[in-house]
Amino acid sequence: MNMMNSAVQGATAVCKEKNGKYIVAIEREGIFRMKGLYLTKLFSFPFRIVKLTKVGSLLYGVGEKGVFLRSSDGGNTWSHKSLPTTSTIWSVVGSTYGMVITHGNNCLYFSYDFGLNWSSITPFEKLRRNSPAIRSLCLSGHSLFIGTKIHRQYGGVWKLDLNNLTMSWIKRENDFMVSCLIVHENQLLAAGGTCKGSKGKIQSCSLPKSHDEYFWNSVNQVSMQASFLDVSEDDGFIFATSSQDKEGNATVSRVYLEQNIIVPCNVVKGHGWRIANDQQDYVVAGHYELKHSTQAYYPNNKTANNNSNLS
Repeated sequence: MNMMNSAVQGATAVCKEKNGKYIVAIEREGIFRMKGLYLTKLFSFPFRIVKLTKVGSLLYGVGEKGVFLRSSDGGNTWSHKSLPTTSTIWSVVGSTYGMVITHGNNCLYFSYDFGLNWSSITPFEKLRRNSPAIRSLCLSGHSLFIGTKIHRQYGGVWKLDLNNLTMSWIKRENDFMVSCLIVHENQLLAAGGTCKGSKGKIQSCSLPKSHDEYFWNSVNQVSMQASFLDVSEDDGFIFATSSQDKEGNATVSRVYLEQNIIVPCNVVKGHGWRIANDQQDYVVAGHYELKHSTQAYYPNNKTANNNSNLS
């Protein structure tokens, strides 16, 4: 068991487990459980894990060289396999009845038995050699939303209808990477940006019930970001993290959808790759530090902030 001030390499992924605990991936070291100021190593692994997610009682992880991790006992033990891609897998989603979906560069991998066996489809097959590369996934009912890397012709957000495997293009972007997609209270949020400049944005739209008309709204920003890299929601509390600025710091922001505003609340050294939260408590997996922040709000509007970081 390690204290939070121990020196380790940067964190690359994080997800909330339960009861104030988080599961964290440390750069090419492995998987750790984080509770308060302590890290407990669960699994040594030499590859870079870039996404961790909890679906029901199972934990899934994906990363470089097509690696896929699975734990069915709360993270205590892990199994792993390599899916047939040399690309980094950036996203994995699933359902409690066994479906798991992840991706290669421009293909999707499906499992219907909690990640034990896999099949694949090519959603952009009709685009032939001009297919965009997949960067993010979000599963909502029978719809799989797909965010792309920057693609001048077919970039943006696509929707795959899982009932009939038909594709529709619901958001067009030609200079914007969609790094994260989440659904909250029938609102689809798409976050991303560019590697340079200040074109980062988070946009939202209401999911239509009977037709495919998506009307997107940009959430206002107090300060512009180059790119939003991840968004996390728990019990209505939404936080986002960004790529680093010219000073080498990423911004952590609170997203207020009802007020339509994004408010900075913290900074992290290097890129803020991933964020996970338990209401107002959040952990950021940053390139150079793992930051844990607890915000306690009192009736007199005073705020107590407790931050600890692993650098």
